[in-house]
Amino acid sequence: MVEIDLSELRGKVVKFEELIASAMRERLTSSYPIEIVESMLEVWGSRHLNLSTFLDTYVESKVFPLDRLERVMDYLFDVELETYFIFDVDFGGYNRLTHQGFNSSDPANTPHLWLSRLSLEQSLIGKSRILWERYMNLILFLEIGVDLDKKLSKRSSKRTFFSNKFASVNPRWEWLVEYQPLLDKFDDRLRIPEFHKMSTLRGRLGLARNFEWQDGGDSPEILTLLNFQVNVMSPDILAIIGGGNAYVRYGEFPSAF
Repeated sequence: MVEIDLSELRGKVVKFEELIASAMRERLTSSYPIEIVESMLEVWGSRHLNLSTFLDTYVESKVFPLDRLERVMDYLFDVELETYFIFDVDFGGYNRLTHQGFNSSDPANTPHLWLSRLSLEQSLIGKSRILWERYMNLILFLEIGVDLDKKLSKRSSKRTFFSNKFASVNPRWEWLVEYQPLLDKFDDRLRIPEFHKMSTLRGRLGLARNFEWQDGGDSPEILTLLNFQVNVMSPDILAIIGGGNAYVRYGEFPSAF
């Protein structure tokens, strides 16, 4: 059994959370009056899982083995980093484009800003999928103490995760099977074409057939996966860590697909 130094681990968690909070404060104070920054930090911070609360809940509930905790926290650091990259870096880019004069109702009037927005959307497609991989790695190790890549054999991580070797036969995590159609559609319509075939984003320029929104507005298909991950995954995982059940479900959020 691996010995865990809880005091040292708690220090790492506090240091990480202080870094994220300081980075968020730095970003906000560069754009907003100082008197409203603290209230904005509460809103933006709600997108991030409270790692100190997670650690305390894990230790107190004793649902999962204590010797897994240190590596579980490493996986959570990965989740939170990716969350920051998406919401506090890339989404900030959307706001900057607006301040620079981008108008979604007339995107061709500012062609560089329009293409810059598409570049951000391409980044979001990749990072949204990375975040899902982070969650799959976290959950699999949390439950069985094995890294996902050691369970792969010749199958993809997604198939391994949802297969009858894990989520679909595990009462604690079987609710995740509801997410597989969402993930499949995201991969088929966005990630695989964008990164392995012909660009889906080209359709936003009116240069592809059968694309739904040829304009400069928000891309609901891209944002749907993020919406589920932030609003469903984090609270449900925390509930399970505490000995409860998942309570926010797939059907409570409309899908853009």
